[in-house]
Amino acid sequence: MAIVTKATLITCDEAIKQILLFQNEKLPAQDQFIIADLDATHLVVKTGEIESIEEGLNIELEKNHFDPKTIVE
Repeated sequence: MAIVTKATLITCDEAIKQILLFQNEKLPAQDQFIIADLDATHLVVKTGEIESIEEGLNIELEKNHFDPKTIVE
């Protein structure tokens, strides 16, 4: 009996892909969202996890966001 998983192809730049790979590796095996790492800019992920992937990525990107208003003179 085969197990079928609904999947989505993600195309992104290499930097975003590395963030996603890192986030995926931090999760327990049963919670990981990446099904296949195809090449430098493509991943196949579980469709049901798209929203949480976007949220996690946005949180990570906000950590690295430069805001010139925060510079203390």
